[in-house]
Amino acid sequence: MNDNLLLQHLCSELAGPKEDELDPELHERLSVAEQVGRLHVHFHGSPMEATYFRLCRALREPGTAGRVASIVLNGPDEGANGVCNWRLDELLDGSTTFPELKLFSIAQSAPGDHNHRIVATGYEEDGALGRLLCKAPALEALIAPSAPNASFFEHAGHPLRRLDLDAGLATEDFIGNLADSKAFSGLKHLAFGEFNQTYLKDFRERRTPLEDYRRLFTSAAFSTVASFTWRNPPCAPGDVEALRALLPRRFTFKVIRYSSEYIRAA
Repeated sequence: MNDNLLLQHLCSELAGPKEDELDPELHERLSVAEQVGRLHVHFHGSPMEATYFRLCRALREPGTAGRVASIVLNGPDEGANGVCNWRLDELLDGSTTFPELKLFSIAQSAPGDHNHRIVATGYEEDGALGRLLCKAPALEALIAPSAPNASFFEHAGHPLRRLDLDAGLATEDFIGNLADSKAFSGLKHLAFGEFNQTYLKDFRERRTPLEDYRRLFTSAAFSTVASFTWRNPPCAPGDVEALRALLPRRFTFKVIRYSSEYIRAA
């Protein structure tokens, strides 16, 4: 990693002694492993702190961007107004591309988290994940806590094989857009967490219509998919069984349900 000085300096800095060892979950950490000339980057920290933006700039360096094979981002349950924003503009701005990037992962929200993780500068995904596909033409696996908007499907022939998304703060019509898409002819594994902001009075109306799932399961876009994980499906168990019947017998279909709520004092 000798030719990646910014990344090397950042690794050395974060490897130094910590002032407070009582809560290691809050400590920023960065590991960079080099294998066969490719870099595998794992960062743990807040996306709202300067270290994260320094990392994004280091990854964009000409001597680094062309060698990055995986980027994994996660951090503590911290945010503002109940939201933890992972901004990608600092990573994606400019002309730099990531021709060897195969895996890009941002940790999704876990049950019980106070702050909801999203990909956004404010509250809208605003095409950030579509820009990522444009910058990473060899990407095979994408894990993210927000659904991408329609621009995500403008990259015909993209080699994406694994897609694991949560709806975040809006479904962006993701399921319907995927049903109509011809972008990912090699997609094998799909996971989707439905809109689940149950504290909102209209949260049921903001979920994906069941008809969009029917269209997806019978679409050409879904014909290559071998497994589907569905988190918090917006329907009754009987509807899930009816949808499962649309798929091949050997297809792997998994449903996960969870919710959380605060119990306030009387």
